[in-house]
Amino acid sequence: MLPPGARARQLAVGAHELAASAQAEVSRARANSKRRQAPFCAQVSEKENDGAGPSSSKARRIEERAGDVHALCGDEGLSANGETDWMDEADEENENCEQVQETCEADSFQENTLDEGDVLEEVGREKDHFASVGILESIYVENFMCHECFEFEFGPNVNIIQGENGSGKSAIVAALQTCLGASASSTERARVVSGLIRRGQTQALIRIRLRNCLETSTSSGLPNGRSQQRDFACVDDRFRPSVYGNAVIIERRIKKEGQNSWTFMNASMQKVKPNGTATNELRQICDHFNIQVANPVSIMTQTKSKQFLATGKPQDHYRFFMDATLLTEVKHCILAAMESKNELERVLSNKEEYLPQLQSTLDTKQKQFEEAQILRTMDQRMAELGIALSWTFVRDQERELDSARTSRKKAIKLLKVVDEEFQQIEADVRTLETRMNEEHAKIRSETERMKSFVDQSKAIEAELNKLQSTKKQLGRRELQVQRSYEQARARRANIEEKIVEERRKGGQQQAQRGALIEQKQALDIDRRNFEASLERLERDSDFAADESVQFAAKHREMNERWKRQKMAINQVRSSLEHLKNAERDAIAKWGADAPRVLQIIEEGTRRGLFHIKPVGPIGSFVSVRDHKWAKAAQTAIGRNLLQSFLVHDSHDEKVLRGLLDRIRVSMVQTPLNVGPYSIPEDARPPREYHTLLDQLVVSHDLVFNVLVDQAEIERHVLFEDKEEMLHVAGRELRNVKNCWHASGDRAWSRYGSVARRAATGEHVLIGSSVKHAIHDEEAKLARLLKEHGQLQHTIREHEQTRMQLSNRESQANKEKQAVQRQLDVLLRRRADLERTLDALDEGFDAYQFEAEIKNVDADAAEALHEVEHLQCELSQCDIRIAELIQQRSHLDASLDSGTADELEAQYRNSQTEYAQLLRSKQRKVSVLNEATQKREAAQAEEDRCQRLLNQALVKAAATGSEKPREEELQRSQAQIEGEMEALRHRIRDESSRFEGRDLEQLELDFLDFKRKKETIEGRMHELRAMRDRIQAGIVKRKKSWRRLRKDLQHITNLLFGYYLARRKHAGRIDFADKEETLNITVQIGTHTKGDGSIAETKELRSLSGGEKSFVTLALVLALGESMGIPFRIMDEFDVFMDEANRHAAYGIIVKMASEQKNRQFIFITPHQLPNIKASESCKIQVLRPPQRQHK
Repeated sequence: MLPPGARARQLAVGAHELAASAQAEVSRARANSKRRQAPFCAQVSEKENDGAGPSSSKARRIEERAGDVHALCGDEGLSANGETDWMDEADEENENCEQVQETCEADSFQENTLDEGDVLEEVGREKDHFASVGILESIYVENFMCHECFEFEFGPNVNIIQGENGSGKSAIVAALQTCLGASASSTERARVVSGLIRRGQTQALIRIRLRNCLETSTSSGLPNGRSQQRDFACVDDRFRPSVYGNAVIIERRIKKEGQNSWTFMNASMQKVKPNGTATNELRQICDHFNIQVANPVSIMTQTKSKQFLATGKPQDHYRFFMDATLLTEVKHCILAAMESKNELERVLSNKEEYLPQLQSTLDTKQKQFEEAQILRTMDQRMAELGIALSWTFVRDQERELDSARTSRKKAIKLLKVVDEEFQQIEADVRTLETRMNEEHAKIRSETERMKSFVDQSKAIEAELNKLQSTKKQLGRRELQVQRSYEQARARRANIEEKIVEERRKGGQQQAQRGALIEQKQALDIDRRNFEASLERLERDSDFAADESVQFAAKHREMNERWKRQKMAINQVRSSLEHLKNAERDAIAKWGADAPRVLQIIEEGTRRGLFHIKPVGPIGSFVSVRDHKWAKAAQTAIGRNLLQSFLVHDSHDEKVLRGLLDRIRVSMVQTPLNVGPYSIPEDARPPREYHTLLDQLVVSHDLVFNVLVDQAEIERHVLFEDKEEMLHVAGRELRNVKNCWHASGDRAWSRYGSVARRAATGEHVLIGSSVKHAIHDEEAKLARLLKEHGQLQHTIREHEQTRMQLSNRESQANKEKQAVQRQLDVLLRRRADLERTLDALDEGFDAYQFEAEIKNVDADAAEALHEVEHLQCELSQCDIRIAELIQQRSHLDASLDSGTADELEAQYRNSQTEYAQLLRSKQRKVSVLNEATQKREAAQAEEDRCQRLLNQALVKAAATGSEKPREEELQRSQAQIEGEMEALRHRIRDESSRFEGRDLEQLELDFLDFKRKKETIEGRMHELRAMRDRIQAGIVKRKKSWRRLRKDLQHITNLLFGYYLARRKHAGRIDFADKEETLNITVQIGTHTKGDGSIAETKELRSLSGGEKSFVTLALVLALGESMGIPFRIMDEFDVFMDEANRHAAYGIIVKMASEQKNRQFIFITPHQLPNIKASESCKIQVLRPPQRQHK
């Protein structure tokens, strides 16, 4: 027989699989139902849409959440649905499902009766070997809680960790929970995982090592004297041994930013790739080794250890027992399977309602097909006429081909005649060209002889021209040199006169020099004064320019402020105008074009353009119960969505956009023929929180559906206190999207931290009058206008100051220019005085005049010599000119042009004749080209006709029939086409009776609909079989669950009494399954009555702290042993025990653990340990006291 813990795990897995398969079958049934109903949705009533369930995305998301077993069936939900006693009711339906074949063989449990002796024997059996898989070998942490760097190696059996408060004992338990996937809140040390990081650090590291060794073989005896001995075959319980080896190492790294990660390593510290995601690998490891982190029996923290019996009620104890033994999880899975089975039955019921309508539609389609047989005869006649028409095309193309062949023959004959005439002209042209070439050769010989004479004459003429030009140049140069000679003689005479004059003036210059020096000194004084004035004016001009630049920058800045204020004023005026329009028309506050859009929708509805009349704007259907939440509601929904209109489908959206033309309106496409959504409890936040869904009042069902789909109003939580809002946002509760304050502020969780955003300044329009908004806008406009006027006044003052600075700068520049001009005049006068003084200082120098006379004499001598040379060259030119004139006369006499003239005349006659022949040849070429084009055109026409004939023959042959009778071919195309058109009208009239479908379409429609109906019936048969299999599985698992619950209660009761008896106490556990209560009754050995008998206590609060702690220990040990958990951790379980109970408890623990060496126990205590010796099976670790920093 399997242990109860293994049976519970096996039953949970089977129940999970059953629930998952049932939910998948329901989803497939719904999808198939929607696909099958599409072809005939026009023939069925509107009830079909209701039966198909919600069609929006939000409804589908709610249905998918039903697959989450733990969220589907909470304890409150079970009580509300009346399903608390579902396991104990009479299973009347079991008799109908007993004959259904069971498909899940893994869920078959042996029905053996548990005996008290067998239970205690199994508990008391001594194990002489330690566990080989699943127990903890070591843990290593860095920067975790109070530990900077800590490593601890666990013993294989009993581990006792003792230390003072603050030494880090409980941090070891929190590290184990965190590394194995528990939430931060379950560690009772922080709300988020990042809160467990050591203060001042940015990240923490946890690494645990689990044993994963192979157990070869084991044998054990029984302590009660039985000689029986059990041999167990070698069973490999390791987890992926080929990958991990002898140890599974799990490492988790925690960061302040919230980016946490798991790493898996083998025994050699090499990384192992997880099977899927990291969380999936961790879940597989825990499931394989039966590690239950969330089970208080596996890990008993301080808080649960202190509060278990002190504050617990019988209902809490019963729930604790059900959770610890996995019975609650199995119960939820079976309930999920039942819900899926009920949903499957509803789908079947909906489908059965459609079957009569399907049969009726099928009969109608069959009748239409039978009546449409008359179309077949007309189609056959139409085919015959089509064949005849094809062959008439062949006949016409053959006639055109014969005509084209005749035209081509005529063109060939004409081309031959023209070509013969052209060849004759070609021969005449060649004869004349030969004669002209001979004449041209004679002319060229004579021309070359005359050309040589002409060239010599031209050379003589050129040389004559050159000599005459040279002679003229020499004459002009002679005159120039003669003038230069005369000028040199005149200059010498002038110099001699100037020498006499200069000697006379030398005596008068000394008297003028003193007066000029005094004038220069006066000018220097004036120059210094002008320069000082100029420097002062430069400084004034620079200062004025700097001030002007600064004022210009301020002026530009104020102009920018003025423009921004002007824009703000225009915006406020526009908003004020919109609000005043909204005051006159409530719809207008959701958009200036909203009233016009509603009028267009009404007009389109009257014209029947929409499938379903659009609805909107959304904001006109929404209000709030308490106006203080209006701003939060408007911000959460979004103004764009509140101004939107709802349309049924894409057709209605297209039609509405076409009617609106240039009016831009936001539209939301959603079915407008469904009812309002029903939001289940599991899709909403916890009940203690007030949501936006509770506060809104929506007057239209479809608007409510869109708010659920688009804005998710059921997931927005409202808070009056901002601190509470931030606290809840950081907890990451289920189904909570945003947390809102009445002011419009919001907060949400992002990557483990809390993000927040302040409220915007937009007006509140939901469910309120716009008078307050108008008043606020008017006040804002008045304030802006006042600020705008003040700014304009400041700008005018700045402009006046800037103009004064500009005038000041201009005046300084003018004065500076006037001073500069006066200074320039003074400097010129001073330069003139200096030059005059320099001239006076130089005096009279006779040597300069003598040197100038010598130069003039040299120039005159040189000019005289050049005149003589030029006269010699002129005489030589005259002699050469006379010689050239004589040679030219001899050449003129030798030229005789008579022979050349005769040759030229003969050649011109030949050219005239040649030109006439060329014109005749050109005309023949044109005629020849024209004849060639005609022949080519005739050939192309023949080819075209042949091609069309071939095409017509191919088309006629494609009809698949022989050439029709001759009388059919005698008819014209117009006659055949007329008969075909009349036949088409008859076919169209007949087809109109069948909505424009031909016989083939009607036949295909009939056969397709028949096939779909048979498919739906077959699918319904499969669904009924699946429903019966699911029902059979549920019935069998109910029986197994009840049997397992009874066995676990029996085992827990026996073990509870067994552990109490170790202390000479007695006790029992009374289970009331219908009331779901667990009552504990104990008999403490030291509590006696007056007659000496032991008193029985049911009120555990009357016991002392040590006695209650011991009773808690006995119950937890009994539950843990019944579940077969590889290791158990108890933190400060003895905190309320007295000395006697503590000594006894440790004695029992050590003895019990030594008898169960295949289990691992970890006990944590702050008290001093009794006299317990460490051994191979018992490891004692004393932690150092914390180091305190004192001020």
